[in-house]
Amino acid sequence: MRQSKYTGLYIGIGLTLAIWGLSATGMFTLPDGILYDLFVRLAPDEGMSSSRVLLIRADYDQKDEGDDTWLNLLEILEKLGANQIVFSFFPARASKRFYETAQILGNVFFGRQKLGRGENEAPVIFEPLPPQAEGRSLRTGIMALPPSDYGVHRYGQASLTVNGKKSAHVVLVAAKARVGLEIYGDNFFLVNFNGRSAGLPNISLASALSGNIVPELVRDRSVLIGFYLPGRFPGLQTPINPGKETMSLLEFNGYALDTLISRKIIYRLDPWLTLAVIVMMILLGMVVYERSNLVIYALITIPLLVISVLAAWLLLSYLLLWLPIFEIILAQVLLLLFISLRQSFMKDQLAREMLLAKSLKLRERYLPESFFTTQDYWPQVINIVNQMLSL
Repeated sequence: MRQSKYTGLYIGIGLTLAIWGLSATGMFTLPDGILYDLFVRLAPDEGMSSSRVLLIRADYDQKDEGDDTWLNLLEILEKLGANQIVFSFFPARASKRFYETAQILGNVFFGRQKLGRGENEAPVIFEPLPPQAEGRSLRTGIMALPPSDYGVHRYGQASLTVNGKKSAHVVLVAAKARVGLEIYGDNFFLVNFNGRSAGLPNISLASALSGNIVPELVRDRSVLIGFYLPGRFPGLQTPINPGKETMSLLEFNGYALDTLISRKIIYRLDPWLTLAVIVMMILLGMVVYERSNLVIYALITIPLLVISVLAAWLLLSYLLLWLPIFEIILAQVLLLLFISLRQSFMKDQLAREMLLAKSLKLRERYLPESFFTTQDYWPQVINIVNQMLSL
């Protein structure tokens, strides 16, 4: 059986469509996420000083304190030159004076906690505004847990559709006010954890209230105030702390806010660009194979894989672009596997054909054709008749 001269093309098309289809349907989310987390942890260290966010950690039982805590903190941060002051909650016991001061300053933001849904699929319920805050023109946004992929939180939520209306997350509200940032289309964005294993600048609420703060730590930073690990909240797993101690929601939102105001969102290729990358890798492999042989192609595939991995790391670390590296590796490995299997099959088929041809030649040489198998039987019939008549 002869193979079609287009077999290689069919293999390339089949591999491309299979890998792209599985990628587009999210089947590679887990291996892609594992590689992404590894590359993030290997990114060059940026240190705390590059951050434009300061975290102030409060204990959960301090949320019900009054003006002695929250109004005092607001005044201290304003004197130290904070660019923004973002509360991840509404201080329930703060006075009208506190909320009036927040309104006058204009750079104070409040996160409104999402509590869930009411009974029988009722509209989403949010934390009610304290009576002292009602009637004020306060800058607010929603607060909600970030989405996760297999237990790892990589994406921040820019907005949430609530009761048919799109509402922005408080970190997006603050980033928009500071740098005019807009996020179009998708409601989620990759939080930039590159080189941030050391964490963000942070101090405790007690230290902030004591006045023992270096002014440079606060000046021109967006100060995010929240709870370290509120209540029974177990914390979040992220690319920089997988399987280790968890990250508080305050820290995660700090990274998200720093990503937005620094304009360092990490972008992924859309499905069509992913398809183009897969096609390019398949075509490259087929061209290399056609111009060489299997052994040379296998030897070239190894450095090609290394170059692909290095390019993905460089693009993520310096251009904030995440390539579909798992799909790229899979395309190269599967193409090598299919080419090896095809060549092995062709060699086996050629060997069978050669053995069959050899056996036919030996048969013709050592086993003369019988009367019944020969095609030229009429001359033999005439010869027999002539011999009989001559008797």
